[in-house]
Amino acid sequence: MAALIGVIADTHVPDRLPQIPPGALEALAASGVQTILHAGDICHRSAISQLEAVAAVIAVRGNRDLLRPANWALPSQRTVRVGDVVLGLTHGHGRPQEYLKSKLPGSYRGAMPRARLMALFRRFDRTVQAVIYGHTHLPQIDWIDGVLFFNPGSPAPEFFSELGPTIGLLRIQGRRITPRILRVD
Repeated sequence: MAALIGVIADTHVPDRLPQIPPGALEALAASGVQTILHAGDICHRSAISQLEAVAAVIAVRGNRDLLRPANWALPSQRTVRVGDVVLGLTHGHGRPQEYLKSKLPGSYRGAMPRARLMALFRRFDRTVQAVIYGHTHLPQIDWIDGVLFFNPGSPAPEFFSELGPTIGLLRIQGRRITPRILRVD
């Protein structure tokens, strides 16, 4: 039997969005997800409450979550087992020195480069078949040496994606993972 997992990141409620956009919540509910993974930059815990009205939520903290004491208890990364598949969940901003370096002029903008993806992978046990992350606000699906690197983008319309606001879905059947990016209104 297949499992359907919703994936969301960079909601920034209420810093950049007053709430999770209704279109994102409707898309998750209509898809029939059993669990929602939040890859950080939640900001206010009300975002988690909104998602929990759809399905159980597993979350990690992002760099912006460090500004909210209520989110300090969230781990910076975790592994999640879904059937026969192990997923690594992180925000993707890296350690403080990596985060600060990414803010320097001339650092990468846009899709996360292969070297940064592999650095994320090395933070997990080698048994993970996918690394779920956020931070860039851009949807990204990459396969490197059989490992899925998946960023759902952000449901906030003002961010950088040509697709506009996005979330992600992961269909897991046996050891097979099928990723999908959904544009939401």
